[in-house]
Amino acid sequence: MSERFSFKKKPLGLLDMLAFTKLLPNRQARISAAPATPPKTLYINKLAKSLHPLRQNLRVTALFEEAPGVIRYRLEPIEGELAYFRPGQYLSFFLEIEGSRITRPFSISSSPADAKEGFYEVCIKNSGFATAWIADNWKVGTEVVSSGPEGHFYYEPARDAKDIICVAGGVGITPLRSLARSVAQGIVEVNMTLIYGCNTASEMLFAEEFHGFEKDGSFKVVYVVANEEVAGAEKGFITRELIEKYAPAGEATLFVCGPQAMYRYLEGEFATLNLSPKRLRKELFGEIKEVTKSEGYPLGKETETHTLTVYMGFESCTMPALGSESLLVAMERAGLNPPSRCRSGECGYCRSFMSAGSVFIPPEEEMRKQADRDTNHIHPCCSFPLEDIELNVPRAK
Repeated sequence: MSERFSFKKKPLGLLDMLAFTKLLPNRQARISAAPATPPKTLYINKLAKSLHPLRQNLRVTALFEEAPGVIRYRLEPIEGELAYFRPGQYLSFFLEIEGSRITRPFSISSSPADAKEGFYEVCIKNSGFATAWIADNWKVGTEVVSSGPEGHFYYEPARDAKDIICVAGGVGITPLRSLARSVAQGIVEVNMTLIYGCNTASEMLFAEEFHGFEKDGSFKVVYVVANEEVAGAEKGFITRELIEKYAPAGEATLFVCGPQAMYRYLEGEFATLNLSPKRLRKELFGEIKEVTKSEGYPLGKETETHTLTVYMGFESCTMPALGSESLLVAMERAGLNPPSRCRSGECGYCRSFMSAGSVFIPPEEEMRKQADRDTNHIHPCCSFPLEDIELNVPRAK
């Protein structure tokens, strides 16, 4: 053994043995002497609660129109500090719309440094039931409630390469904007190449900001526009050849975020890149919108309506469940408050026991452990009914 790593072993003495024998009696004495009243502050949990709050009470303080139908919302805490996060994570917002209590996850588009300055930002496209309601109702001063930061779509130095290629489509740019800001601010030390696909130039988000990031040499952006010629941008779609054209020499990690249609298109392109699984990081894209396009779906089932019986604690209720919608949506339509976060089958927050019936789970969202498959536990957010269902659901925290 070299001198650098040498050490001297101290012999175990009598005093050490005596101290060891007193550990248990001393602990029991401290427990007996402690007051019976519970402590006012659980110091051991203070840091954990600040990093992983179940709820955050926020207020909209500014709105920015980034593109037609796309609004960037700035959110600040009503009191206290914001939970810190890793660039690429999301917040799940708790909404009550027309008597239904639902959740919707949105990626944080600001950086961790911005959170230390007292604000989050989320960029939301008006494209559905919940997002249309948000566009109509979130104004400056509106109070909203979110979860703490969630998700695993972030750079990990112990796993990912120093060079990263980020592929984004449309509003899927939002978590990668958080990463780009973090690179520019020196929070994440990588060389980042961003390949950003849009249908038209008007849909490009954060273009001026991204070009500003290119000045220090650790960030590069490439725009790919499908439906029109744009100076300085590639024309067409993001392909394997295009990724290889701009990929840095040597090993790199590929991050991907975009709409479901883009994911389906790119599956074949990625297969030819021969990336190891740990070098491909794909963001969740939320609830499946067109389940009939998922591999293996039994066509015809989408038009059927089944009966969903839900047991929650000592209560039970029944409701219709459409074959084209997830069990989570069926419960939300019925006015229940089932637990949910990612709505993509990853977080496990909605994990429930199915005591009767069968469901279709899209392969791209099948992330259950084998033990859950064996014991008939499912994630309602990505489970579509094929027949009548009985479901035991935990209460939302």
